[in-house]
Amino acid sequence: MEKYEVSWNALIIAKADKSIDLTEQAFATAVNSPEVLEAKLKEEVNKLAE
Repeated sequence: MEKYEVSWNALIIAKADKSIDLTEQAFATAVNSPEVLEAKLKEEVNKLAE
């Protein structure tokens, strides 16, 4: 982490000039409801792929 000077965690999906910040939702669901996070990730990636 030091090599890249990372100082926080985030989950951001980006394509060109579009980006979606899923950080808050990811932290809220990853441990107890990973299937919810997985579905949201798929949904958002598919939106950007269009």
